[in-house]
Parts: sequence; structure tokens; C-alpha cells
Amino acid sequence: MNTVKSNKLSILPQWKNFEIDNNKCNMGGFTYPVLQSADILLHQADIVPTGEDQLMHIHFARDLAYTFNKKYGQTFKLPEAMILESPLARLKSLRNPSKKMSKSDMDQLSFIGLIDSDKEITKKIKKSVTDSIQNVYYSSDRPGLKNLLNILFFFKNHKNPHSSILKPEVEKFNFKNKVHLKNEITECLITELSPIRNKYFELLNDSAYLENVLQQGAIRAESQCVLFYNYIKSCVGL
Repeated sequence: MNTVKSNKLSILPQWKNFEIDNNKCNMGGFTYPVLQSADILLHQADIVPTGEDQLMHIHFARDLAYTFNKKYGQTFKLPEAMILESPLARLKSLRNPSKKMSKSDMDQLSFIGLIDSDKEITKKIKKSVTDSIQNVYYSSDRPGLKNLLNILFFFKNHKNPHSSILKPEVEKFNFKNKVHLKNEITECLITELSPIRNKYFELLNDSAYLENVLQQGAIRAESQCVLFYNYIKSCVGL
């Protein structure tokens, strides 16, 4: 914590457009990125899968590691970000395709949840925003439709490692209109997500199994980190 300056924290995404004062911010939230960095650095991660909107957090972790290494000697690895090169790296809101899809969005119709019911999925896709053009084709000038096509193409091709996901091959689906497209997406999402939803509720009802997984994970994490943690303490004279 002593290697972190407040100005480094204040430029991170969650505070970028946020007035930091005693009335609006607590130190737990303000310094949380330090804890995120610790999770990366303590496990000596080389590569961190992340989204474009979280890239600054990886830069922050690298900066923290560099500062520590410069002061106390070579200790931490400098992690690299791994970002999926695809339009699907950040899906757009179903209700406002100018912003990313987020489960924290106040509009519950704006995102697809992994445990949404078939009825909820159907309603969300039906209510998704497109445009007034009836023909279906892939274009950046049609962000709502482009977002839906990206979703469909991913779920149709995610099991094929050799499939290109940079631009959907719309013509092979031969959509009659947008209603046809939305019906296809709905059917596809229900087929792909229902096993996930069913497994989720199955595990949720097995508290003994979940408790065992948590305990085993904690033991494994501690065994991997305790020696390195003690080494870090010795570096700073503790």
C-alpha cells in the first residue's frame, strides 16, 4: 500500500468521472484496486484475461509491481493483459447499443443473464433495440442489429475453434426479416444457456459440495502463495 499514490488510484475507470470527497467515497472502495492487483501479483500471473474496459487495472498492477521492484529489488512479475480480438469482447446493451452490456444496468431488459429463464430470454430479445430497416445485414451503421448478429454468430460457432468471429456470415442464415432473426437468437440462447442454468441451481442446492470446493480452493491458494508471501515480507524487512 505504501508504494501507491492517490493520483494513480483516482484515474482508474470507476473514479474517472467521479468527484472523490468524504461524502461520496470510502477508502475501502477507493483502495480496492490495490487488492485486485495483489490477487494478480501474489499468484505471480504472467497473463491476465481481461476486457478492454479493465485494461487500466492491469496497467495499475504492472505499475505497482514495477514501483515495488525498483524500491525493494526484483520481486514481482509484470503481468500482460490478454484481450479477445473480436467484436464479442464487449457485447452491447440490448436496449442501448452505444454502451456495453452490463448486469449492473438498471434496465433489466438490457442484458442476458446466464440463469435467465426461457421466458426472460424471449422477452429480452423481443424487446431488443434495432432500427426501422427490415432487411438483415451486418453493418456498423446498424449497431443494434450488429450486436444481435454478433451474439447469434458466437453461439452458433463457439464450439468451432477454426471459425472466424470477426464478421458474421449473415447470408448463410438467410433471414427473412428481423423477427426471423430474433426468433433464431432466442432459440439459440435457450438451447445453449439452459444447461448452464440447470447446473447452477443443481449446485446451489448442494451446499456440502460447494463448501468442500471453497475449502479445497483455499488450501490450494494458500499452499501456492505462502512461501512467496513470506519472501515479500522479508524484502520489506518484516
